[in-house]
Amino acid sequence: MESSLVSIAMATYNGERFLEKQMASILDQTYKNIEVVVCDDVSTDDTVAILKAFAKKDKRVRLVENKKNLGYVKNFEKTISLCKGEYIALSDQDDIWMEDKIAILIQEIGEASLIHSDAYLIDEEGNIFSQSYSQYEKKYLYPKNIIELIFNPVVTGCSALFTQELGQSILPFCKDIYVHDLWISMIAYKMQGIKYCDKPLIQYRQHKNNQIGLSDGFVHRYDRCYETKLFFKKQKSKFVCLFSDRVRLDKDEYRLAQKMQKFFFYFEQANLLGFIYFFQAMQVVDKKSNFFQKSQKFLKYFIKSFFCKKRENASL
Repeated sequence: MESSLVSIAMATYNGERFLEKQMASILDQTYKNIEVVVCDDVSTDDTVAILKAFAKKDKRVRLVENKKNLGYVKNFEKTISLCKGEYIALSDQDDIWMEDKIAILIQEIGEASLIHSDAYLIDEEGNIFSQSYSQYEKKYLYPKNIIELIFNPVVTGCSALFTQELGQSILPFCKDIYVHDLWISMIAYKMQGIKYCDKPLIQYRQHKNNQIGLSDGFVHRYDRCYETKLFFKKQKSKFVCLFSDRVRLDKDEYRLAQKMQKFFFYFEQANLLGFIYFFQAMQVVDKKSNFFQKSQKFLKYFIKSFFCKKRENASL
């Protein structure tokens, strides 16, 4: 499949520290038929200068400078819209790709709309601290329905490659989505599906400026009432996207989505009816799944937040 053009869609913003190594790893891929489409989001450091130097040396690099800052989600949307390849691979500005990443993903994607891989985890200095991102995060890699998929987003954008057909279907992004790879994976799931490659094909860098990175653990993230409410706000945005006419839920998925939507509504109202809808939804979930285990913690912190809100109201 060497004849297939693969577009690398990269969104950059103030990425001078790690950008050169990432660009070098992309241009040194064993699969040579690529174009690198970079949209810079009004960087104020030397990011643009670095990209211009690469573009001068290698005609496969195409740089677009945004006139105003779009934010990373809208910037990825713009970048994907400019890709001409039969396949599109997303790239962050701070990782390092294995030299055979594109070759392996192209070989293994088959009839799926999207394929994603495992990753090494590296720190700011490039030291590997985990051989498997999927194992480190205990990823739920094979969701049985789209509700499980949105609660446990399985696809990390920087490890993914997808078809141009999917690329056209995801545009424009749902306006309420807050992470682009979740939206892409939802549409892929409802098209020709998602495939997982268990080989670590990138070094996924973790540092303090990551837009999206490792979780800090459910207990730590959602312990305080305010953080729990912020978490629920994000979950609600997922359901807005879920009911988009482009997702095309079947009857069972639609029923389950409605139950979970009611759960979030009653949470906002601090109404115990939310528990009822939660347990109804859990009846269709595999009790051994990672999704079910996380849901139990989710319910625990829902209860804690509910009574925390009661205490707040009482103190006013």
